[in-house]
Amino acid sequence: MMELIRRFRRMLRLVHYYSADRSYTIWSQAVAIALLASLPTAMIAVIVLNATIRQIETGEHVTGRLSRDAAGGLNAQIVSDPMFSDYSGGGRMIGEFTMWVPIHRHGWPIVTSNRPQPAQLGLNLYDQANTRIGVRLGEDSAIWQAIEEALVGGGHRAMLEAYHQPRPPGEQLWLGWTVGTLMLWAMLAVLLPLLILMTRVASLLVLERRARRVAALRAKGLCIRCGYDLRGLEFNDRCPECGVLLE
Repeated sequence: MMELIRRFRRMLRLVHYYSADRSYTIWSQAVAIALLASLPTAMIAVIVLNATIRQIETGEHVTGRLSRDAAGGLNAQIVSDPMFSDYSGGGRMIGEFTMWVPIHRHGWPIVTSNRPQPAQLGLNLYDQANTRIGVRLGEDSAIWQAIEEALVGGGHRAMLEAYHQPRPPGEQLWLGWTVGTLMLWAMLAVLLPLLILMTRVASLLVLERRARRVAALRAKGLCIRCGYDLRGLEFNDRCPECGVLLE
């Protein structure tokens, strides 16, 4: 029983020793401040990265062909094979079309928001030399009416809405905001104290180099500032060359 009491008292003394107040240096205070500032810094960084970092990807994408029937009417058909092997439309082929929805994914190191852009239309008409990208057709265009009918029939109404809207609504990924903030917080909590430690080591190296230089100059009887020869001037208070106070 007495042995258990002695062990318990010894543990209390150890707890008291390790929980005693420690004297803080400027470096330990800098580390404490860096750790406290890491969370708000991470939150600000996530907001800035969401506004500046952008990756462009392609969302919904369709491809089709345009044809003209015997009566002169325009028809469009969406195909899934880029080589148009599954094309089953009739009439004379007059061109091809492609529609896609660009999506801007914002944020780093994880996506925090998705911002769809207006749907883009590309036309390759066989009677024209170049393929046109970013074509905006009016409601009265026969080509657009044929493409619109094909999109509705293929269940791509969302792409039609994205084509007509100048700025489709975006989506905030709140899980991405949370995970991104935690990831940046963890990185800052490690990097900031490490940066302070590296700065401390560099300052110690500079001070040590300076101390060695001063000691070498004093050993040779030279001024620690300008290197003037002070031998024979031991009783002078200052260096006659630069005026530094002699210790």
